[in-house]
Amino acid sequence: METGSQRILIYRPGQLWAALAVLVLVVAAAGGWLYQRGVQQGFEDAGRLEQERPQLLAEIEKLHQEKRQLADQLAVLERAGQIDRQASLEVRQSLGGLQEELAGLREELAFYQGIMSPGDVEPGIRVQKLYWEPVSAEGLFRYDLTLVQVKRNDRLVQGVVHVSLEGELDGHPVTLTLAELTEPAMESLAFRFRYFQHFEGEVRIPHRFRPRTVHLRVEPTGRGAPPRVERSYDWPA
Repeated sequence: METGSQRILIYRPGQLWAALAVLVLVVAAAGGWLYQRGVQQGFEDAGRLEQERPQLLAEIEKLHQEKRQLADQLAVLERAGQIDRQASLEVRQSLGGLQEELAGLREELAFYQGIMSPGDVEPGIRVQKLYWEPVSAEGLFRYDLTLVQVKRNDRLVQGVVHVSLEGELDGHPVTLTLAELTEPAMESLAFRFRYFQHFEGEVRIPHRFRPRTVHLRVEPTGRGAPPRVERSYDWPA
């Protein structure tokens, strides 16, 4: 009730407690309902998942089978690829070997043709081939020398070949003979042949010696011997 500008509030504690009790009951009822609903929903979801479980397991097993099949196919493809690569490598190696053999046969054919049908050349001795190759030991070289006789194959030819290396030793020009390059020392290479003769051997180059030029002097001996032959070759780089 109001008197003038003042208000008068009437306090009834019974009504307040009644309202609070109603509110508690409503909250409790709502909580119980929500709990029951949650339990029910959980059982429903569990039942649905249990029903779907066999289907999921079947799909998982199917995927495992497909994975194993793909892995097997991949292994087969990799093996086939390895076989193809190996076969291709063997073919290339075989082809390379055949090409080298063909080149060697052509070289031999040219060599024999040069002896039997040398063309427009003077009769006598000719240096057909001189080849140097380093070997494993430091300063050690293998030589490969071939002499041929052209247009005079009706008789033997004999004599010696003198070999020397011209170069620098400690900055000074030096010429070393075959005897200074071989162990045991060889003064020269003796030859005696009708068509051709092949020489192989090794020389040891001194550590500080830098060869520049190889000199060959072929000196036939005996009655009616062909002329002496002298040739010079650059030392292989």
